[in-house]
Amino acid sequence: MKVYSIGRESGCTIVLTDNTNVISRRHAELYVSSLGKMTIIDSSHNGTYVNGVRIKSGIPYPVTRKDNVSFAHVAPLDWSRVENPQFEILKYTLLAIASLLLLVLLVWGGVKLFSKQSATETPSVADTEVPMMPCDEKTEKAIDSNKQPAKTDEEIRKQAEADAQAKIKERKAKKEEEQKNVGSDNKNNGKSGNKTDKKDNKNENKTETKQEENTGGPSFGM
Repeated sequence: MKVYSIGRESGCTIVLTDNTNVISRRHAELYVSSLGKMTIIDSSHNGTYVNGVRIKSGIPYPVTRKDNVSFAHVAPLDWSRVENPQFEILKYTLLAIASLLLLVLLVWGGVKLFSKQSATETPSVADTEVPMMPCDEKTEKAIDSNKQPAKTDEEIRKQAEADAQAKIKERKAKKEEEQKNVGSDNKNNGKSGNKTDKKDNKNENKTETKQEENTGGPSFGM
């Protein structure tokens, strides 16, 4: 809160000139708050008047800049000599906003400049050469399959049916091959058995012939 002392004394904040000595040395005091509210206290002998009405001495009286304040009906109060806190608040608010905008512009300019420098220093992806890695056949097939368009449900169903038919044919072929192998095995076993019997018969005939030769002929019973 700011206090304005008003009177003829040279030490007052607002000095009033009066050759008749009607105005006191310390005629009144004006109190101004930081929000702009004002009160005046009369401390004179000839009185202080607000809009033509004398106020009580020693008692704060609220006033505004629209009021006509007079001291002993001799000298009016010059409101231009009283600072307006609302104007000061507005002034400082505008200064703060301007400073904030300036700070934002500086930061934005710095970020933009830094992004330009980084863009010029960092090569783009198109300019950088990516080495080609060798791919085997499986990888190439996988890449080609990924490039192919996706199959529809009908195509997937037909492919599944074709796979199933191929599996069934493969199973039938395996069974037929197994049956052929079993038949050939049986034939081979029969031929080997006949050969063995023939060999045994030949061996027996040879043995009998040798015995007859040793005995001098066939033996007869007496």
